[in-house]
Amino acid sequence: MTNDYIRKAIRARRILARMTQEELARVISVSFYTIKNIEAGRTEVPFDLLYRIAEALECEVSELCPPDSEGFVKDQKVFRTRLKEHDLTIKVSVRRSKKGKIGKKGTE
Repeated sequence: MTNDYIRKAIRARRILARMTQEELARVISVSFYTIKNIEAGRTEVPFDLLYRIAEALECEVSELCPPDSEGFVKDQKVFRTRLKEHDLTIKVSVRRSKKGKIGKKGTE
């Protein structure tokens, strides 16, 4: 149900912004098929992508989420903090893998 609400909200905001799926995909650096599958309900929206979609559509993330839904961040400051932590985790992982400090699959 939550994914259904989000996909419909994304589509509605995209249409309101007079953007095509292709344009939205290009702005947030994903494939057209990613947006198509999200709006069709075949793909769930990852946390970081939801934030990028909201920025591209010039709205708050909370406007794309169901009101009073469990598991969704209601406070934008907390949301942005969690996103920054997520970004830092990715950056640290990439740096480690480039230096060869992460073991190969199956070994650590």
